[in-house]
Amino acid sequence: MKRRSRRRSVRVLLLLAVALAVAVIFLPLRREQPELQPVAAHKPEAPPDLEKLRERFTAGVDALQRGDGVAAVRILSSVDFGSRAVEQYR
Repeated sequence: MKRRSRRRSVRVLLLLAVALAVAVIFLPLRREQPELQPVAAHKPEAPPDLEKLRERFTAGVDALQRGDGVAAVRILSSVDFGSRAVEQYR
């Protein structure tokens, strides 16, 4: 009788030891990761003469992304850099 209860006690203790070891190893791994906040896109600085063209240009790019090629060509062809060479803006 004592032998049976001793075996049962050893089994219970081993089971508890294994459960404790699993908890110690895996619970720290389950910590929630901090939620990343979206970062606002940096608005690049532009010369004042280009700043006034920003709305038309972004409207043309939006039309391209929507798949409306005719509207994109119409809007983007209205963007005029004047006498400046485009290379100056790069």
